[in-house]
Amino acid sequence: MLQSLYGITIFLSALLLFFVQPLLAKAMLPLFGGSAFVWTVSILFFQAGLLLGYGYAYFLAKYFSDKTQAICHMVLLVLSCWFIPINLNASGFIETMWPPLAVIYVLSLCILVPFIVISSSSPLLQHWYCQIRRTTFPYAYYAISNLGSLLGLIGYPFLVEPFIGLKEQKVIWSFGYGLYIVLCLCCLSKLLFVQRDSVKEESKGKIPVNHMLRWLLLTFLSSALLLSVTLFLTQNVMNLPLIWVLPLAVYLISYIIIFSRYKIYDRQFWSISFVIWLLLTLWLIYSVQLAGIHVVIVFLALLFCACMFCHGELILLKPHQQYLTIFYLFIALGGVLGGIFVNIFATLLFKNWWDFFLPLTIINILISFMLFRLYSASRTQWNYALSLFSVIGAVCLIGLIVQNIFMEKNKLVAQYRNPYGFIKVIDYQFEDQSKNYRALMHGKIMHGLQFTEPKQRQWATTYYSKRSGLYVAFKFLYRSREPLRIGVIGLGSGTLATLAKLGDTIDFYDIDKDIETVALNDFSFIKESKAQVKIILGDARVQLQNALQNEGSQRYDLLVVDAFSGDAIPSHLLTQEAMQLYQNHLAKNGIIAFHTSNTYINFMPVTKALASMQQCSHYWIENKGDANLGIFQATWALITCNPEFASWIETQEIRPISTAHVKPMLWTDDYSTILPLLRWSPLH
Repeated sequence: MLQSLYGITIFLSALLLFFVQPLLAKAMLPLFGGSAFVWTVSILFFQAGLLLGYGYAYFLAKYFSDKTQAICHMVLLVLSCWFIPINLNASGFIETMWPPLAVIYVLSLCILVPFIVISSSSPLLQHWYCQIRRTTFPYAYYAISNLGSLLGLIGYPFLVEPFIGLKEQKVIWSFGYGLYIVLCLCCLSKLLFVQRDSVKEESKGKIPVNHMLRWLLLTFLSSALLLSVTLFLTQNVMNLPLIWVLPLAVYLISYIIIFSRYKIYDRQFWSISFVIWLLLTLWLIYSVQLAGIHVVIVFLALLFCACMFCHGELILLKPHQQYLTIFYLFIALGGVLGGIFVNIFATLLFKNWWDFFLPLTIINILISFMLFRLYSASRTQWNYALSLFSVIGAVCLIGLIVQNIFMEKNKLVAQYRNPYGFIKVIDYQFEDQSKNYRALMHGKIMHGLQFTEPKQRQWATTYYSKRSGLYVAFKFLYRSREPLRIGVIGLGSGTLATLAKLGDTIDFYDIDKDIETVALNDFSFIKESKAQVKIILGDARVQLQNALQNEGSQRYDLLVVDAFSGDAIPSHLLTQEAMQLYQNHLAKNGIIAFHTSNTYINFMPVTKALASMQQCSHYWIENKGDANLGIFQATWALITCNPEFASWIETQEIRPISTAHVKPMLWTDDYSTILPLLRWSPLH
């Protein structure tokens, strides 16, 4: 009974701990333009909260009697109720803060105290249980904790997000937290009143300093690699809870396996598995094959093997159970250091992917060193072969770093790194100079292309060609009205400005200051445009809402939603509330154009629902690419209430795809899910 009570309480606390993370991160996305950094900075915040919880558990267990521990924890439980139910309170001045700091600020006001309470549960309850019942391996409770964490994390995108909105999710979490308080009070009563085992605990001496340093190093490496892999996937695949949770789930599974049965850890197997997946990853990076489900699988497998090695070596260094809380404290501290390294240090100082390459390099060196020690002790040919294989992995990794960072095949014009991602401007040169072009790369995705030959510089390339659905909108509007007022959410290289005519005005909205620098300094689309162009920095929805309140409707003839986070448009720009805001800024019989091109998600049901909501017509237009002209395959959804558009487009060469068979799916700021919209076979 006692064992079950403590196990259930630890399990529930861990489930709440990881259920609330994607919940709040998703709720914050609209505040920060749907950017990928929201999730990774949230992980850093939660790692810091975990550290505070573990630190609280350590000092409580070390310096206070059981009775005092019970009183202190009951007081903290009561104080934490002040923050229930959870609710995000974002004050206006977060727009002036450095974005990662703003994320931490918002989360601190909302959840910090309850999070510290439930974070302390695993080490504190394990410590209390060990005071009542003697056990030789209390770390099994850590595996139970991680199992609860995994259920909370994986359950969110599959069992929660598709069925209920954010408001209901917050209510469910708050009720769960209330149940946790009740169970925790029951555990406290057992601590104070249950008769204990009479086994006398022996002191095991001090923990060696080198052990504590190795705890820090191993947890730092796994945490840093977790976050760098997460950043890659969210910036290059899609920035949604389904992708958020996968790397963290892999990370947790490694803890569950290792801490449930530490003897299962096989050094040689996991070391060589890491090297194999490392070589596969290096090949994908070298060959620039970084799109597709196979990339997600390879990166997650690499992360899993790395975590199994780091956490396996960690459990081999486990201390006696009397040092349980300090062991967990160092695990949490290593996690926080990894989070600081990726989210702050790397973001501010690195312009390349060092936060991914450095942890991999160090892990590979540790593996090589460990395998050579095994060979020195055994002198077997098998261990010798394993040692050489690990060295091959290290050589390939260093070679790729040199090639990828110091020996660019093409001319690097400019590069930036900020919380919104990696930006590179690269000149691609060929023997036929008419094919030379300059590209804007956001991570591994091209978001702009301009030919360098003067007569080709103003060609409408990539997704904005004269074959695209966007050009169809321009062509229709120019029939009856000139000049046009155009609003564009998402700047990129400014290619869209080539479609405008003399006298037109274009307002570009973009959240990234570095993108503005690139568009004005490294590309000439805007400088040579015939239109009058203005760039407005900040999240588009916030800026449009402010404009509506302060200036009234901007009366755009054409409003283009062309922002991207990773491979797809941010979800908060496709909601009912966003659509109503767009309509408020649209001139009579104007057109709203959604750029929906992406690899993994079919947005047709969402845009159709937005059109139905406004009782407007919906047109889905796709075009094929042409590499010689710099034209990409593109998909645009046009929404208009203009009664003339339907008959006009029937006379055009470009025809929309029928959406009659598509069931609308309305997203709101409270509810959205991508599971029904996923393409499991990537669109090429």
